[in-house]
Amino acid sequence: MASSSGSPSQAADEIRNWLELPRDVTATLLHKLGAIEILESAQKVCTTWRSICKDPAMWRTIDMCNPGELHNMSYDLQKMAMHAIDRSCGELIDINLEHFATDELLQYISERAGQLRCLRLACCYCISDEGLTEATKKLPFLEELIIIFGNIRKGGLENVGCCCPHLKSLAYNDYGCLALASDDEVLAIAETMPVLHHLQLIGNRMTNKGLQAILDGCLFLDPLICGSVGRLFLGGIWGNYVLNRSKICGVQMTPLMIMGFIQPFMGDMDQLMR
Repeated sequence: MASSSGSPSQAADEIRNWLELPRDVTATLLHKLGAIEILESAQKVCTTWRSICKDPAMWRTIDMCNPGELHNMSYDLQKMAMHAIDRSCGELIDINLEHFATDELLQYISERAGQLRCLRLACCYCISDEGLTEATKKLPFLEELIIIFGNIRKGGLENVGCCCPHLKSLAYNDYGCLALASDDEVLAIAETMPVLHHLQLIGNRMTNKGLQAILDGCLFLDPLICGSVGRLFLGGIWGNYVLNRSKICGVQMTPLMIMGFIQPFMGDMDQLMR
């Protein structure tokens, strides 16, 4: 009887072929797994893979993407992230943290990754304005900051702008109550981040005053992306002003932003600024 296509010898050959890949190719493939999968599984496959996974070059970018079900995990993401940071040996330039990051972890990063260029914080509600401030004091080369939900407000953003003079890209996305107008965060951005090239504001409560401050204070923006902004009035002179500045700054009014528009105010801009 002929042997089946899934025989043990063929499976062994396939495993051997994986292990015989050039080291750089294997490193590229392993890196795509993300930090959690590497530390929990991939590095345990064989001595060659473990050696690759201990190379600091593998940890210049750390992605701690996870579904957020922390109570169902058998491992401590905070300790795992610290271990990954240690493996970078100071070469870390890009890190993504989701759901679990704390002020303590940010401080750990700032003390061991002074060359960090990109920091992404998604649903990290245990990070405070004070924690972000203390961390960014030691991250002068930070160029990109992404905050998706969380408790970072005016003070944190203001201090980031003061501590990170090279910051060129900021995403600050939240779901605050759009019925309550506030320009606090956007004014902090406008006043302390003049060299921004990219700015994304989703779910922000800014008014026309805040938008004008951004357009006038961040002259290098291309683009400015605003979504679900419910306190803007784009009628009359003000609407023309935004349109003209949009051509210069690349302002993108997303469908979410359009849905958030209040009935356009047809008076002049001086009235809107009061």
